[in-house]
Amino acid sequence: MPDSIAVPVGVQPISFSVHMVRGGGTGGARDDFESMVAQLAAATTPGVRSVAPNPGDWGIDAFAGNLGGAITVWQSKYFMPATTKDHQQQIRKSLTNALKAAADNDHTIASWILCIPSSMDGPTTAWWDKWKKAKENEHNLVIQLWDETALRKKLLSPEADDVRRGFYETYAQTAPSPVEQLRLVLEVEDDKAAALGSALFIRQMTEAGHEELDSAKRQFFNADLVAREIAHKGVAAEVAALSSADATLHGLWEMQFNECAAENTITSLHSRVWRDVRNEHDKLPKSLRLELVHSWGLVHRLVDNRKAGWVKHWRQIAAEHTDGYCNGVWHSGLGTVLELDKDDLGLAGGEVVCAQDVVAELLLPVSDRDRELLVCVQSSKGQRCRAELSGVKSPFMYVRKHRGPDGALRLRAAHFRRFMR
Repeated sequence: MPDSIAVPVGVQPISFSVHMVRGGGTGGARDDFESMVAQLAAATTPGVRSVAPNPGDWGIDAFAGNLGGAITVWQSKYFMPATTKDHQQQIRKSLTNALKAAADNDHTIASWILCIPSSMDGPTTAWWDKWKKAKENEHNLVIQLWDETALRKKLLSPEADDVRRGFYETYAQTAPSPVEQLRLVLEVEDDKAAALGSALFIRQMTEAGHEELDSAKRQFFNADLVAREIAHKGVAAEVAALSSADATLHGLWEMQFNECAAENTITSLHSRVWRDVRNEHDKLPKSLRLELVHSWGLVHRLVDNRKAGWVKHWRQIAAEHTDGYCNGVWHSGLGTVLELDKDDLGLAGGEVVCAQDVVAELLLPVSDRDRELLVCVQSSKGQRCRAELSGVKSPFMYVRKHRGPDGALRLRAAHFRRFMR
C-alpha cells in the first residue's frame, strides 16, 4: 500500500517514513514513532501516561487507567514498509510480556492496542484475525489494531491536529510550499441581503442595540457558503475541521458571555468576542482556508442556530423567533397571507371563512389537496426567500404542527424540497 494517502487541500500528506528522517535511522525512528503514538493516544483519550524503562517498561508504551486496576495499553512497533510474517513473533512476544508484567505488578489489561505505521500483508492479516480472536478469548481482553489507515484517520481528527502538525507537517516538505489560497469574500446581492433581514442572528444584534448590520450580513453569508460547501462535499476531514472551528468559536463566546454577565457588562460582549475571534483566527484549522470575515461569520451562524446571542435573554429571543418566511404562508385560493401564529390566522378582518376549516384544510395530506395551494410569502410577492436562496427549488409549501421550546403545538410552514408534479 502507498505510504501516503490523499488528504484534504491545505493538509500535508502523512508519511510515516518521516520518522526515519527525524530519528536518523531505524533505532531513532522506533523511538520517534513511539513518542508520536503516546501523544496521539493522549490527544484522543483522557488520562494517558507513559512508563519510563527502569529497567523495563512493563510492556507498555502508553497506558490509560490505574496501574492498581484495569488499564488500556498502547504498544507501538515500527514495522516498515509492510508488516509481514517476520514480525508475527514480535507481536506475540509484546502481548506476552505485557500480560506477564500485569500479573507481576497487580494490574490487569482490559484493552491492548497494537500501533504500526504500515499495513499487514495478506497472510499476516489472516494470522492476525485468528490470533487476535484466540487471545481475546484466552485472556478476556479486547485487542485492537491501529495500522497506517487507522493512524491517519485519527491524526486527521480535530483532537490530533497538534500531533499531526508537530510530527508530520514540519518534515513533510523539503522546500517551502506555496501559501494556500484563502477563500474569496463575496458581496451580498441586494435580494439576499434583504432576505437575511428576518434572520435570527440579525434579530439578536438588533436586540443588543446594533443599528448598522450590512457587514454582519456579509460575514454570515460568506461563512454560510463555506459551511454548505463542506456539507455538500462530505469530506470527513473538512467536516471535522469545521466542527472543530465551531467548537472553538462557541467556547470563546461562552467564556466572554459568562464574564460579561458576571461583570454586568453585557453591552461589551460583541466587541470582546470579536477581539477574541481576531486573535484566535490564525489558530483555526488551515484546511478551511478562512479569511477573518469567515471566522466572524461562523459566530453569526452559531447565533442563527440558537447556540449563542448578544443579550442576557438571548435564549428567550431564540425560542420566540420565527423567520418571516416561516410563520406565514400565501393561500392562493383565498388570495391572502395566513398568519400561522394567530388563532384566527389573521382572517378576522372580514374574511367570510372559518379559521378552523382553513386549518383543517392546511393539515390535509398533500395528496388530498392542490399541491400549489400554499406559496411562500416572498415568492407570492415576486421575491426570493432565504430557503430558496439556500437551494430549495420549490416556492410551494406545506403546513405541519411543530412543538416549540415551551411544549406548545403551533402551525409551521415549510418548503417542498423540489417541485411537486
